[in-house]
Formats: sequence, structure tokens, C-alpha cells
Amino acid sequence: MTSSATISVVIPCFNSATTIERALRSVEHQTTKPHEVLIVDDASSDNTVSVIEQFAQSSPLNIRLIKQKVNGGPSIARNAAWNVSTGDFVAFLDADDQWHPQKLELQLSAMSANPTCVMSFHDHLFSSSEQLGRCHFRQSLQMQLCAIICSAIVLPHQPSCCAQR
Repeated sequence: MTSSATISVVIPCFNSATTIERALRSVEHQTTKPHEVLIVDDASSDNTVSVIEQFAQSSPLNIRLIKQKVNGGPSIARNAAWNVSTGDFVAFLDADDQWHPQKLELQLSAMSANPTCVMSFHDHLFSSSEQLGRCHFRQSLQMQLCAIICSAIVLPHQPSCCAQR
């Protein structure tokens, strides 16, 4: 893992027209920019798709919209994006959540410092078979991380509890 590692952000959404833009803005404001943002619309019946398409026109993010024909739930939507992701890491964000601007930077830094790490969340790092331990973030950031880094970021080519390739 190097500082040039790429991150794919996966956002499943269903009838999220009122929240998806806030989630996307939080990705746009990351201090470490993602390689791509994969948004899976899970057969929404509202104007979620048009909100995403309009946002994508003016955003510097590399946004790819995947439209599911049948609602399969968030796990199916996440897996659909996982299967086409091209980043070294995959970070999950729900359509009604938002990230602290340093979420990807801090998590990538912690994982890069632990080369056997295949998954992390909050202040925990995991190898493919066991918990490696806790990250020792600065205390002032520790409290923020409990609220900020709620989504996992994982290596796409390693087995994990989030999904399998």
C-alpha cells in the first residue's frame, strides 16, 4: 500500500432524493479524493436518479451511476458496485450519511501504516484473519473518529465481512 492507493466510494441509494446530494458533497470535500464514486440506485421511485445526474454534471468527482431495475436492498446494491469497483480500496457511505472531510485521509493513512490490514472501521484494523489492534490516532481526533469513520474501507481483492469478490 502506498500513498498513491486509489479509493472507490460506494453509495447505495433508494428514494434518497432529499439526502444524496449532502452525501455526495461530503465526498467532494474529502482531503483525500476518491478515484471514483459508484452510486447504485436501487430502483428508486422518486427523483433520486435526476438529482444524482444533475450533481454529476458540475462535480469534479468521477461519478458512475448504476441503475438497478429491481429493488434488492442495500447489500445487493453495495455488491453491484463492489463488483465493478476499480480502486485499491472500497469505502462505503450510505445515501443519508455524510463524512468528516478527513475521513478517507485518516483511514487510508492508518491502513497504509499497517500493510497486512484488509479492513478498518472506527479505530480498529483487521487482517484477513484477525484483528490487528487499535489505531493510535491523536486523542483530539479519537472522539471525532467514533462519529466520522462509521463506514468500513476494505481491500477489494481480499475476503472480508463486507463482501466477497
